[in-house]
Amino acid sequence: MHTGMESRERGAKSKHNGFTLLELMVALTVIGVIAAIAIPAYDRYVRNAERAAAESQMLTLAGDLERWRGKSLSYSGFVPSTGYESAAGSYGNMSILIPSGSTASTFRYRILIMDSACRSTLNPITSIEGCAGQGWVMIARPNSGDNTDTATSTGRLGSASRLVLDSQGVRCKTPGSAGDHIKDIDIGFGAYPPVISNAQLCGTSSQPW
Repeated sequence: MHTGMESRERGAKSKHNGFTLLELMVALTVIGVIAAIAIPAYDRYVRNAERAAAESQMLTLAGDLERWRGKSLSYSGFVPSTGYESAAGSYGNMSILIPSGSTASTFRYRILIMDSACRSTLNPITSIEGCAGQGWVMIARPNSGDNTDTATSTGRLGSASRLVLDSQGVRCKTPGSAGDHIKDIDIGFGAYPPVISNAQLCGTSSQPW
């Protein structure tokens, strides 16, 4: 036989099984606050990590270019050890995708290696006016979600920094945004002399790296 006290204890316990609406609301609020802090922090970590990988690859390529010139007395004909991206149009025979083995849809950064005097490939199939192979410029651009790099940036890397490095010591990183990333028209592929100098590829918001 149960006493009245035991019945009251069971009743009290049954009333506390589960969560109240207020407790659920508090829990969801806490989760929301944590997510609001953690997700942007993770996105910054990813952007910084991918940018660092691109910077490292650019410095490696710079060393390879100087060794090539030491043997050939010119940067002309340079082919990176990883090869160029298989791409038609403007990127043909001048772009490298990071990480190695990635495709035009999965890459994190695309590095363009160009003759600094004519803003075209160092390894042309036919000779190009003004391309003397005596200087180079590299531009690394994040995967903005648009394969032509001319539309609005999207995705986690859409606001990642673009990078510039050239044979004269120009080196900068520029934070990206929906309307602030190097576009094909700005680079001026094949233009002699270039529409925009290498130094001008670093804007007022650029920083050294």
